[in-house]
Amino acid sequence: MIVDSTTATDPPRPCWWQLWAKSGQGGGGGNYHPLWKHLIDAAAVSLALPNPLTRFGWSDTQTALFVGLHDIGKADGAFQRQDADLFKSLPQAYRGTAAGDARCRHERLSARFIRNKLTEAGSDSFTASALARAVLAHHGYWDEAARDVGGAYAKAQDELCCMLEQVLRITGLLTAVPDDLSAFGMRLAGHIVLCDWIASNEKFFTDSRLKGIDDPSAYLVKAKDVASEWPLHLGFERNREAGKPTCIVESARPIQQALLTTDIPPGLVIIEAPMGEG
Repeated sequence: MIVDSTTATDPPRPCWWQLWAKSGQGGGGGNYHPLWKHLIDAAAVSLALPNPLTRFGWSDTQTALFVGLHDIGKADGAFQRQDADLFKSLPQAYRGTAAGDARCRHERLSARFIRNKLTEAGSDSFTASALARAVLAHHGYWDEAARDVGGAYAKAQDELCCMLEQVLRITGLLTAVPDDLSAFGMRLAGHIVLCDWIASNEKFFTDSRLKGIDDPSAYLVKAKDVASEWPLHLGFERNREAGKPTCIVESARPIQQALLTTDIPPGLVIIEAPMGEG
């Protein structure tokens, strides 16, 4: 692990500690949100929302790990150079390897990292590419071309992944092929977009409860507390009260009664029935 010494009494911190995900408004090296915290933020939001991959056998933490890795491509010289002052403050290991890195969108680098991890773990190339594509799409772009990252940044990506695995108490990405890869990918892609959107809200990552925490495990605990409030804050909580058809009709028709007595999970439901049945 590449480390950056602080003081004689402080334990050495990994160099990726200073990599940024959200820079201060207008850049200029002002306040910033560290990359490692943003990855945990997104994972915490995933844990606060219903897991869309349960039916495919993915646990909440397995899904959260995948979500957390969505921005790991920001551990890259070209991305970090976008804020010149923050870049200057990085350890030499990162400033010295970035000069030759051509600009490449971070989600493409994230997808490349995940695809390689899945392939190394034994996933077939088709499945690995399909799952990586769910990460690639979280900003609406579909160009998959991605280069290598500088050596120090490659180590940072590996170490950030290990950090996420440790705080989530999970080992590695799942490599099993979902029974419906298309449905799986759509659910995962949408979930990543939603989690990133919430975790990127300034009111989320500037919450006072998240300030001054330097231990990733302790940070996850607080991030989960913050994330748990956001579904209600955004109006995402499902209304579980029973329907009241008698307010409209004297008695429910068969198809109406079927809907009242069936617990339909959140999603798009298409009902085909003869005219007048509704």
